[in-house]
Amino acid sequence: MLAATSMEIADLLPYDFFIITQFSESMTHLRKFFFVYPSGEMKSYVRWWEISKPLRDGFKRQARGGRAARTEIVEDYEAFLNLQTHRGLKALPEFQWVQAEGFKSSLTHFVAHEGRLLASIALLSKTKQAYREDHARLIAELPLDKVVLTAIRSEQKRAEHFRLELLHEMVKTCDSVGQVAHAVVDGIGKGHLW
Repeated sequence: MLAATSMEIADLLPYDFFIITQFSESMTHLRKFFFVYPSGEMKSYVRWWEISKPLRDGFKRQARGGRAARTEIVEDYEAFLNLQTHRGLKALPEFQWVQAEGFKSSLTHFVAHEGRLLASIALLSKTKQAYREDHARLIAELPLDKVVLTAIRSEQKRAEHFRLELLHEMVKTCDSVGQVAHAVVDGIGKGHLW
């Protein structure tokens, strides 16, 4: 579903990098829920990263904004990071990565659900001013919130099923702490394809 969505968006709005970022309930961590490299390679990470404090504060303000969804455009990252109000952002790892990869502009759509910021969908381009207000309106009109919510819920259900199956296996076959430990390690390894 996310792969198809990213391809449909690429037909409407070309990008050099597409990413859906999921935020923790505490708004202190994020994970790369789904992303597409320019080569077309698609990935998803299980790992969560701590959000830099200035970004965390901005995301929390975004969440308190009250609207169900917002879309933001950065027309020129160099100019954006040189603004007096954004100069501190230049040193953050998130923006150092953007600069190192050569991205010049972005369009970000924030997904809110039940009063909290749940995720964001970002299109990054290596071209300055790749996105305009009409692009932001177009992205805001697409049912992207539903797509992201459905994907996150589906993953949560798979994770719950995995934990229940692992618990069932331990109850059924384990007679000692050692066997439980092996079952947990083996189960997690298989569940995360290690």
